[in-house]
Amino acid sequence: MFNLTSSLKENIKLFKDIFRNDNTLVTREFQNQENPEYRFCIFYMDGMVDANTITNNIIMPIMQIQKDIIKSMDFFAMQVILSSEVKKSQEFMEIVDSIISGDTIILAEGLSEALIVSTKGYKTRNIEEPQIEKTIRGPKEGFTESLIINISMIRRKLQTRDLKFEYKTIGTKSQTKACICYLKGVAEEEIINEVNRRIDAIEIDGILDVKYIHELIDERGQSIFEMSGETEKPDILASKLLEGRIGIFLDGTPDVMTVPLLFIENFQAAEDYYTNYYFGTIRRLIRMLGFIITTSFPAIYLALVTYHKEVLPAPLVLSIFSSRQGVPFSTAVELLGLFIAFEILIEAGARAPGYIGQTIGIVGALVIGSAAVEARLVSSAMIIVVGISSVSSLMLLDIKSQSVILRFMFILCSAVFGIFGYIMALTTLFIHLFSLKSYGVLYMSTINSIYGKDLKDTYIRGPRWYIERIKLGGKK
Repeated sequence: MFNLTSSLKENIKLFKDIFRNDNTLVTREFQNQENPEYRFCIFYMDGMVDANTITNNIIMPIMQIQKDIIKSMDFFAMQVILSSEVKKSQEFMEIVDSIISGDTIILAEGLSEALIVSTKGYKTRNIEEPQIEKTIRGPKEGFTESLIINISMIRRKLQTRDLKFEYKTIGTKSQTKACICYLKGVAEEEIINEVNRRIDAIEIDGILDVKYIHELIDERGQSIFEMSGETEKPDILASKLLEGRIGIFLDGTPDVMTVPLLFIENFQAAEDYYTNYYFGTIRRLIRMLGFIITTSFPAIYLALVTYHKEVLPAPLVLSIFSSRQGVPFSTAVELLGLFIAFEILIEAGARAPGYIGQTIGIVGALVIGSAAVEARLVSSAMIIVVGISSVSSLMLLDIKSQSVILRFMFILCSAVFGIFGYIMALTTLFIHLFSLKSYGVLYMSTINSIYGKDLKDTYIRGPRWYIERIKLGGKK
């Protein structure tokens, strides 16, 4: 264990040994102009601080002291240093951690203490509209990678003493700052305590994104559905806090985690509440229809065409089978192959630069699709089925991955057992969904209610005067 001494020279050597081979550590020694025997030294990390603050608020005031200097760190903290946050410390590791996080350390000859001065000034991204959660109406601002800026944006939305923030440090190596946010008296105490317990139990070297926390504290199971949500918009987080949820910020990422998560939230959008409730309800119902189409439409089509042709109108059957003339693959193989090809095109378009990604989408959808039909590798009817199903999944970005997995599961069951396989898979899905809990709250809360009052902000977006806060779990 290292300890500071009253020798400035020994203390400087101690810090240089700790940060050996680290050229970002800046060491600046100086003296008082009136009393040269009073020597000082400051340490800070290059690129992590505001240089003007160090010069004007630390170095110049100390160098220009004209009255008698009291050999005490309290004297410098109270009468010399011009900073809103100054802390005296003898804990060596606390001092080292402060240097790494962007503070400036002041050492003085003859004193075995250090002053920690807040001088953080690293560059951050400007507040911009999120690329994923774009809205036509409503606020356009989104979170940034700065923890303090993100917290201030929520402070502006909810100016109440009940808004609480609890800081955490996660990662033995990264020492990443996290923050738990909730409204006291609105969020359930049991859920707050459970979230704190799970975060405190995290053991990991480094954490770089809030998705790490998702996997580390969510219920450990085999479910493809996530028990935590994410958002990049302050207005969405504020509305969730008002409903009793808890937000988890992480320094260095613009995504904020929200818990607990209900299944119905995957179909809700901020813009539902910034437009007329009639239009908000219609859009929400369309998203739900899109989920049904993207997961079930291909499987039902496969089952009907392969095993249950008799339930289809004769003209439709003739049209489908005429388009399949010359196609060498079975309907199941054709369907799976097209979906795999479509997912490859989506992944390629997402990873490629913007203009190339758009080109890949156009070439894949038009040129390759048309060429495949003309070459009799796939049928035109199958192109329509895959196209409608794939486009529908783009409306549900929060559960797009889950939709793709469910789609393939339903297709495989329909390929083997027909419509009965699809019904069995759908029944299994419902049993699984109704068995899930998110931090003690049923994942399907409010959806499974038989009372109209619990459904006023689920399938439909009710009017403002009709919507009242519903506690998590479906209780009034």
